[in-house]
Amino acid sequence: MEFIALLLLVAGLYYFWKAQKKPRVGVTRTRYADLDEQRWDATAEYAPSDPKPIGGLLKLTYKDGGGQETEREVQVRECDTNNPAGYLTGHCRLRDEFRTFRMDRVKRAIDMETGEVLDDLPAWALARYQASPAYAMEELLSTATDALRALFYIGKADGRFTKKEKAVFLQYCQAQSGAHHITLADIDHACASLPLPSMQAFKLICGRLAKLDTATRNAVLEACELMVATEKKIAPEEAEALAYMRKRIGQQTPSPSQ
Repeated sequence: MEFIALLLLVAGLYYFWKAQKKPRVGVTRTRYADLDEQRWDATAEYAPSDPKPIGGLLKLTYKDGGGQETEREVQVRECDTNNPAGYLTGHCRLRDEFRTFRMDRVKRAIDMETGEVLDDLPAWALARYQASPAYAMEELLSTATDALRALFYIGKADGRFTKKEKAVFLQYCQAQSGAHHITLADIDHACASLPLPSMQAFKLICGRLAKLDTATRNAVLEACELMVATEKKIAPEEAEALAYMRKRIGQQTPSPSQ
């Protein structure tokens, strides 16, 4: 009997230990869990979902979820106006940390660069984004996708995308968008979102480009030729792609300087 009692005791202890090992029900961890205490407003109903780079220096009177009101200067880096609450992220000089702020909890905002009191913070943030190079690239990606993918294919045809080739890509983007504040960093970010076409896809792209006006076709072809010309030795893949583009789109009209 004593042996059986001992076995029952051991079994009971084992099942008690297993029960303690089970995860607690009702505890939800988000992808922001490790930042909640330091960066995110823990009482926020939403979290930034589509942050956009902006920049700027603001003086905020901010009321947190606990009702505490503070004044702080924030070097703003990103905004998200798509969320119902609206968000700003940036370096908080008061806490000396990177923080996120709900716009609907900002009681007063002053643009430290202009001294303007901002009556509509989301509108200010959106205007800042629309004046940024990131917005210019986003617009260009939506209106000239085929041209950019053709340039990207030519640049990567030999398996590399050199700094000189990126410079030509940058020059084309600046000329087409009129946004001369676009930088190589913006080009890198844009190319990261561009799917690299296959040769078959490149041919289809050239077919669509061939239907565009002469000036647009010539601008794309000229940029592709300049890109290939940056190489001391032209790779067979680049030569093949450029030859097909010339044939499909049509030889560009030489400039007076040529």
